Amino acid sequence: MSLQGLHEMYCAGKQRWPNVEVDFDVFAAHCERAIAPEWGEDARSHAAELYLCCGCVLGNAKAAQAFASEAAPVARGAIARIRHDPDFVQETLQELWGKLLLGPAPKVGEYSGRGSLHAWLKVAAARMALDRLRRQKVQRRDSTSLDDAVAGATLGPDLALIRARYGDAFQAALASAVASLSVRERNVLRSHAVGGCSIDHIGTAYGVHRATAARWLERARRKIYDTVRAQLKLRYRELTETEFRSLARALGSQLEIGTFASHDGTADSADAEPATGRGQKLHP
Repeated sequence: MSLQGLHEMYCAGKQRWPNVEVDFDVFAAHCERAIAPEWGEDARSHAAELYLCCGCVLGNAKAAQAFASEAAPVARGAIARIRHDPDFVQETLQELWGKLLLGPAPKVGEYSGRGSLHAWLKVAAARMALDRLRRQKVQRRDSTSLDDAVAGATLGPDLALIRARYGDAFQAALASAVASLSVRERNVLRSHAVGGCSIDHIGTAYGVHRATAARWLERARRKIYDTVRAQLKLRYRELTETEFRSLARALGSQLEIGTFASHDGTADSADAEPATGRGQKLHP
């Protein structure tokens, strides 16, 4: 990025946060570390947010106060979507602030300006909430467990009979399939299915194009579909392909693995580009 471009960003930051003192050379060095060359133009539109984050990395008290004030509503909302409990939200928020703002290398310094700070914070807060739930081993329908996320589907009489016979085995196979995913695949799937994060937010969090994030999500769903199908067909040879597709559509609705059930029992190619670039039925 040119010196003039950095200076314009610096001025935008000072104008937005006049009480936060950051030297130009320090800000320029921060931008050089945080912003990848190909993201320069995106970052220019988020100059004020980068300036504030730079101040936080320096340990500027006014910057940290402004950051917390600006970010708290966004972070609270993201955490509450994972578990709507006031104590949990407050405790997670405090843990998040400690991770982002404290220590020798505050994580807020990793914000790159590729996408809004609010979007970046939403993903960071959702991850923190999910991590806390895993540590606490909370087992609730609104918790982190991806296999629990499919519970509660409204079923017709015919499908209810199928679920009564195969539903427990389906859920067990689903839990096994989720556990077999890579850490990144589980995190991406949790962020979307439980945290409500869009493909744009996930891509921003991982520093990749949204189409890449969409492929990761589709690949995770495909693996789950294939694994569950193989386990149930091995255990219940009488289970027809039509019955399994119906189970996948109903019991896998939250994870959206049922989108693979319309391809004659065969999942989409792992490398296929989602038609919309966002995958299927994504949350806004």
